[in-house]
Amino acid sequence: MGADMKNLPALLFILAAWLCPQSSIADAHEGPYRIGVIIPLSGPVASLGNHVRKGIALAYDNLSEDSRRSIQLIYSDDRFDPKQTIIGYQQLSAQKPLDAVFVLGSPPANALAPITEKNKQVLVAIGASDPDIVKGRRYTFIHWVIPPMLGKRMSEELIRRDFKRIALVSAEASGALADKNSVVDALQSVNEGSRIIYDQSFQPSETDYRSAITSLKAKKVDAVILVLMPGALSSFTKQAQQLGLNAEIAGMETFEDEDEVKASQGTLLNKWYVNGADPTDEFVNLYKSKYGIAPGWAAGNAYDSLNLIALAISEDLQKTNDGVQNFLANVQDYRGAAGTYSSSSDNRYLLPAALKRITQLGFVSIVNSEDHGPKMK
Repeated sequence: MGADMKNLPALLFILAAWLCPQSSIADAHEGPYRIGVIIPLSGPVASLGNHVRKGIALAYDNLSEDSRRSIQLIYSDDRFDPKQTIIGYQQLSAQKPLDAVFVLGSPPANALAPITEKNKQVLVAIGASDPDIVKGRRYTFIHWVIPPMLGKRMSEELIRRDFKRIALVSAEASGALADKNSVVDALQSVNEGSRIIYDQSFQPSETDYRSAITSLKAKKVDAVILVLMPGALSSFTKQAQQLGLNAEIAGMETFEDEDEVKASQGTLLNKWYVNGADPTDEFVNLYKSKYGIAPGWAAGNAYDSLNLIALAISEDLQKTNDGVQNFLANVQDYRGAAGTYSSSSDNRYLLPAALKRITQLGFVSIVNSEDHGPKMK
């Protein structure tokens, strides 16, 4: 998700590391376990950030009184800008050292992970896809369906529908590229990579796709897979309709955003996509009773992330980050909002992927072959 900011200027990293205490963060301490929640609450992907915020708030409200006393949540708005993520981290840390941080998506996680890892602070990247976030790191975690699961499910459907001329259109962003590349890898693994005839990435802020759509028409593509950010996604589908692109449009992850569906002015309706499997009925009902609407993108992942931290603290009453890290890295058969799952061997979680469709009534899982639509002739 978002722009790839792995190469954040060295000066910014050094300044952040210098400002943040490092000597005793992983040690036992008095007082509540402080979690900095640094997510986009304004800006172009604020809708996603607010889904995550609601999931965290719902989890906190449903903790026991003792657990709520043991955790303190402190929020900061990073607008999905990695530089603002660092600034938010500095500001929260200046008040009092943080024990853990939640961020949304791959770019903020890539920017912050070197700092939190050095300081032995737990970092949970919610809704992030880039595996490099956790590579070689101990205290850094991703709570999201891993790209190979998404790519496998997408490739199966592309082959089932027998699309011959497939275009991949993605954001130039680490998470989006990880998702897109997972489709390429999955098709190549079954010797079907030649079906891809167009593969192009664009800056996350790009909203003018008319030239690209004209090229897709000339190439006579029969399917376009979009891995774009909010704003870009609805722009593409509206322009595709205006320019008469005669191809199936499908996507990954960010299709599941009510605000983006509204912004598309109907051009996203009935489109299918792959994403993490639906949250449990129990969570959906709990969420609806609190907010009056169905849970949005990654709300269940956010809910589980806080509950896992709370469980870890209850296991390690000294609230050390070594204890929390050990718990998060060794979860087995956890029953949460995202289903029943376990930790992977690399600080991720083995969550299922599912095929879904956007309808007038919301986001609906496609559960049987009749829902999949006809194969192409």
